[in-house]
Amino acid sequence: MPGTDQLPIVLIVIAVVICILLLLREFYCWYFKINEANRKLDRMVDLLERNQQQDDDKVEDVGGEVKDLSHDLYLLLNHPKPLWLRGIDLSSRDLSGIDLTKADLQNANLAGALLNGTNLTDADLKGAFVYYTDLEGAILSGANLEGADLENAKLAGAIYTEKTVWPQGFDLKSSGAKQTQKP
Repeated sequence: MPGTDQLPIVLIVIAVVICILLLLREFYCWYFKINEANRKLDRMVDLLERNQQQDDDKVEDVGGEVKDLSHDLYLLLNHPKPLWLRGIDLSSRDLSGIDLTKADLQNANLAGALLNGTNLTDADLKGAFVYYTDLEGAILSGANLEGADLENAKLAGAIYTEKTVWPQGFDLKSSGAKQTQKP
């Protein structure tokens, strides 16, 4: 048994080992969360590419069964939040009515996408390309659109709050978006 003069050293060594184990655990969990997010993004891109190839994005025959690709995409996008889609190309995609609450869409390409009725509450669209995008009826409550390109975006009926951040110089009054007091 160590002497009483060695007890502080033993306690310090034990504390250091515990700290190292906790740090390794955090890194391990972080690493696998990133890999899971990458797998989901790869699956989503695959679904979007197949969806785009379909005539009018309707249905695909998979092994004799008709499968709605939009439904697969909807299920993929509606997993626990936040969804990390930073820099993704979703141009000309139909994402109508999808819940993108707290999604990280920084620098994403949403040009020409259909986002009408989409829930973008607290979403980060900083620097996103949103020109010619249909956001009619979208929920932009607390969304960050700082630096986003909203040229010719359709915002009629889109709902925003005082926490919504708009691009500098954006003419909110003529956009047709409606402010609400609800968070």
